Amino acid sequence: KYGNSYVTSGYYFLEKYSVAGVLLNSLDVMGGYDPGYYGDMRSDENGKCFYNNMTDGTRGNATAVDSAGNWLWDSHGIQECWRFVLNQCTGQVLPLVGAYAEGFALINTITGALSNYTSNSGSGNIKDPHAGVIDVNGDVYTITDGSGQIINKYSPTNVFLTSYTCPGSFGYSAGYYTRPLALNQGINAMSMLGDNLYIYDGATLFKVNKNTGTTVQQITIPNGVNKQNGGIYITGCGDIFIGSGNGVYMYDINFNQVDFKATTGAVYDIAFNAFNNTISACGVGHVTSLTFTIPPCVFSKSAIVKAACAGTNDGYIKLNVKGGVPGYNYVWTKNGSPFAPTTDSIGGLGPGTYFCSYTDNLCPISNKDTITIVVPSIANPVLNFTTKNITCYNKNDGEILVTITPSPTTFTVRWKPMVNSNGDTLKTLAINKLDSGKYVLEINASQCIVRDSIIITQPDSLILKSISNISHCASTTSLDAISALAIGGTLAYTYNWLGTGLSNTSAQSTVNITGATTTLNISVAITDANGCKSASQSMKLNINPLPQVTFSTTSVCFNASTTFADATTLASGSIKTWAWIFGGTATLPVPTSSVQNPIFNYDKCNNIANNATLIVTSDSGCLATLTKPVIVHCLPVPNFTFSNGCEKDDRIKFSNTSANGAGTGGILISKWRLGLSPLQIWALNPSQIYNAPGNYNINLSITDQYGCIKDTSKPLVIYPKPNANFVVDSVCLNIANTFTNTSTLSVPAGFTDAVSNYSWTYNYTNTYTANATTASTSHIYTLPATQAMPTAALIIKTTNNCADTVTKSVIVWTLPKAMYSMNAPCFPAPLLFTNASTLLAGTDNSAMASMNINWGNGQSSAVTALNSTLNYNHTSSGNYATKLTLATNHGCKDSMSVNITIHAKPVANYTATPLIGCEPLCVVFANASSQNESPNGETIASYGWRFGDYNVKKTSEDKSSNANPTHCYNNLSDTTQLHTPTLIVTTTEGCTDTLIYTDSVVVYPSPTAGFKVMPPVVDVFNPEIKIRDESHLASTIIWNYDNGETKQVSNPNPLQSMGQYVYNYTDSGTYIIKQVVVTDKGCIDSTHQPVRVNPIYTIYVPNVFTPNGDGVNDYFMVKGVNIKDVDLIIFNRYGELIARVQSMSSKGWDGTDLRQGKLSQQEVYTWKLEYTDVFNTKHKGLVGTVSLVK
Repeated sequence: KYGNSYVTSGYYFLEKYSVAGVLLNSLDVMGGYDPGYYGDMRSDENGKCFYNNMTDGTRGNATAVDSAGNWLWDSHGIQECWRFVLNQCTGQVLPLVGAYAEGFALINTITGALSNYTSNSGSGNIKDPHAGVIDVNGDVYTITDGSGQIINKYSPTNVFLTSYTCPGSFGYSAGYYTRPLALNQGINAMSMLGDNLYIYDGATLFKVNKNTGTTVQQITIPNGVNKQNGGIYITGCGDIFIGSGNGVYMYDINFNQVDFKATTGAVYDIAFNAFNNTISACGVGHVTSLTFTIPPCVFSKSAIVKAACAGTNDGYIKLNVKGGVPGYNYVWTKNGSPFAPTTDSIGGLGPGTYFCSYTDNLCPISNKDTITIVVPSIANPVLNFTTKNITCYNKNDGEILVTITPSPTTFTVRWKPMVNSNGDTLKTLAINKLDSGKYVLEINASQCIVRDSIIITQPDSLILKSISNISHCASTTSLDAISALAIGGTLAYTYNWLGTGLSNTSAQSTVNITGATTTLNISVAITDANGCKSASQSMKLNINPLPQVTFSTTSVCFNASTTFADATTLASGSIKTWAWIFGGTATLPVPTSSVQNPIFNYDKCNNIANNATLIVTSDSGCLATLTKPVIVHCLPVPNFTFSNGCEKDDRIKFSNTSANGAGTGGILISKWRLGLSPLQIWALNPSQIYNAPGNYNINLSITDQYGCIKDTSKPLVIYPKPNANFVVDSVCLNIANTFTNTSTLSVPAGFTDAVSNYSWTYNYTNTYTANATTASTSHIYTLPATQAMPTAALIIKTTNNCADTVTKSVIVWTLPKAMYSMNAPCFPAPLLFTNASTLLAGTDNSAMASMNINWGNGQSSAVTALNSTLNYNHTSSGNYATKLTLATNHGCKDSMSVNITIHAKPVANYTATPLIGCEPLCVVFANASSQNESPNGETIASYGWRFGDYNVKKTSEDKSSNANPTHCYNNLSDTTQLHTPTLIVTTTEGCTDTLIYTDSVVVYPSPTAGFKVMPPVVDVFNPEIKIRDESHLASTIIWNYDNGETKQVSNPNPLQSMGQYVYNYTDSGTYIIKQVVVTDKGCIDSTHQPVRVNPIYTIYVPNVFTPNGDGVNDYFMVKGVNIKDVDLIIFNRYGELIARVQSMSSKGWDGTDLRQGKLSQQEVYTWKLEYTDVFNTKHKGLVGTVSLVK
């Protein structure tokens, strides 16, 4: 970031140059050590330099120094380290590796710690990387040399993905170890932009597609020398800089030379100096700063803008940005305010000024550009319709005339439907000869589309509804009126009546018959206002007698059914219908019946007037009516009250509050069922004691003077009564007596009763004082039982206030008192015990039963007298807790403890797991050392571990001072290794102990999985792939082909791979082939590679179907193999959409017109098809016809 340049050579002298090219310092980074072969160097923005070296020498594979050349760290472990590559998006530096490993490793830039590296030493799998790059996805591309010059691709986790043949020449040449030819090692020969790799071998520049390996373009660099010149840099917008034999050339993205700057010598490498936008070039004897005119990154854009019609939000903008590194980010504003969209295309725009700032995907700093676009507002024209509707049904003489205000200069006309009844195409503003229906007009003027519609109507078919023969009933006194009803056509109608006996024959809808007594024949025809005529209709007139109506009913109690008996008579003919209407009910509409003798339940009783009406009709259509009242008695109203209670204690009283029903009176009779025997009680207000808890159903039945009965039931709850009880233990003085509640409560199923209240008294006389309210309690009495024997009492209550009480006596004994003294000698002097215990006086019969001293080592001695002494010798040193225990004849006890101390040494001990396994074998050492006899809390103060690992490079790596360390044993050989760990523990007083387990750790070597798949992509027609085993130390190889098939083979010579074989997949798909390798000791390694088997697809569209319901060819549907989805649209001959199928799981079109919901007529229909195949490719624009045959 300060513009300084850092340059190195094969001997790793660090030369630092200022912005002006002045040499600031020159240092021997390796400190006099010759690294042997050239590697690579990277510098961060602060001048911290990272070097890599092919071999793991004195200074390691990688070395870091600061900007002044001061050493920071060395990294070891890579067999050959070739080149650093930089991920510009993350700033991560990765070393490319060669010889017996491939891909890349990870080195911690702070500590130099190595990870992600495994050496296949001795396998001969050489892939030496000459150059490399990282793309924005983290995939690594390298140019390697080994089994041919190739481009290898690795995933961000260093999994080999694929390889391509590399153009140019990077192979080894005679004398390539000579430092002037150091370009054979790691060189700046590859760069990347977008999907292309740019490769430079010193003489030729190649553009290679990174996804296919195809060489897209190449150019010979003037004065370039293969394997001598080098250096390539590409800007984010494709400006290319190339080092040559006499300077640096600048090209555009299409390999056209833009500029050239000469240097004093050949160029081996170049770098871009962001400090002053120059190119730094270096070679033998020079570091040159070159100034080029680097144009800013210009994006190409061909914006499409649609205006906002009539100021609405239907405008849009599409930028079509190209250039830079694809993967653009967009920030929009509207009229200077933030705008939400973040895409290239934005829609739903109103008129205004839109500004977009957009950047590409270049790392670490994106290219940026802006654009301002105005979305104008265009007024919509107004469509004015003048119509002439169709005169007569099916005449097809409709017309439409359209005017546009204001009239646009240019516009297009589109009608739907597009043709009239004659088949003429509709394409003007005046159209005629139209069928009835909806006509939609679309006017497109200056990108603004206006749609409107008008409906052409036609009158319905003029139809004279048929007039039926009528009957003249005997009671008719007025003239019979005959009316004709017409529908359809256009009002007003003219009526033409014909026949004798008519009072008038004018052009009216109704005429009268003058008192006819015989049959008459009459006819009528109609003409509408447009002159459309209907067919004529005729009728006859007959004379019939009236029915004589009568019926009878019964009176009932409410909710009982009333029976109706019809007694109607008729002089001639028969009764055809009975129509009953039951009035006075609350039901709407009013209930009816059509049977001759119905039964009906009224929903109101006698305080409301109920009635029934009967209407009878004869077979000749003459009718008569009769209405009569109906009596329904109201029911009595039973009711009573009571309170719930406890079993055995409460008498339940039932209070009768029943009354007569509305509109009734008299004495009521009560009948009770109390849920017990006897079953019935004839009383007004009974009472009852219940001896068992539970739910009881109480029923009261009331009968009034009309014999109307009604009952009611209510639930009675009898709560359970508790049973109070407790136990109390006999204890020694000053110890609490425990009062344990043992009360019980039997709770019936469905009840939630529980004991909720406890009340204790510890000294019950004739009065009660509550001392505790918990379920169980305890109490310490101050006097023994012989002086004052107390009585305790317990009262309990349930949640429903049912209660019980119990009382019991309590016993308390007197106590002994332990007391002694003891000296604390050093081992092996004896201990001196002096007893000073006493037994407190009391009035009971307590006596000392036993006295024992515990010496703290599991040994005890009996003490025979209250003032006696004893001596005791311990057999070992340590911490001892002595204890004197006393007990009386009642078991009352006391004790006293005295701690003594004797020093001792610790005991070293540990466990280690696992002791046998595959490398790297990480053994967890679990310390089990003890210092149980340490005095005064002395503990183990330190741990000294020696792991016996002869593979470590530093002695310090074989040590640990942790209590529970973990050590990982590596075994890079092909044979089993044995190791002897040692533990030394030391206490705070300096006491130590040592434990050695000889050859206890056994480490087996691990195998290395590896194979190649060629080619990685096949199809179901040519599914053969070749799999070449490249594993090492594998006794058993297990192949999993990701299709349910596996194969296991044995390798008689694990030091060699098993070669190549052929495998065929039987179905399409992407498969992950996995190889698991196992040694004879069970050590495992695995790897996997993808292979893709592409499917094929077919599609077929039939041209005829017969939707007749016979189960054969009833549906029109696309058929095919590996078709994911379809969009099949069917049009009729007018271009109207009548059906659509949008799923391959559908049966297809069954011939139904979706607009009308009925089967379409037999004809040829047009279809349009879009579908997506198994590769997610959309196919559009397929059209054809299909014949519907009935």
